[in-house]
Amino acid sequence: MSKEKKEKLIQEAGMQSMALKRIALWRGASVLFSALGILASWFAFQSEPKRIILGVISIILALFFMFASAVCHIGIRNGTANVKKILEAAEKE
Repeated sequence: MSKEKKEKLIQEAGMQSMALKRIALWRGASVLFSALGILASWFAFQSEPKRIILGVISIILALFFMFASAVCHIGIRNGTANVKKILEAAEKE
């Protein structure tokens, strides 16, 4: 493998690592928003005049953000494996 190709592989791995860090921030935000949705739904169902619509909407949003968090987690897991493969390929030759 030429030195130029090896440098490009290492550069690509670095760019993907930076993207994975951004995705990790999005995952953290998704977890935070899902927790806030659960908290809002608990508050809505515990309040004196039952705010059922607010509770249902907050449950739906919490489920959406949980799903988004799971998608981000899968992306991070697969991306990390991809970066590892790229670096192994760069080191191999």
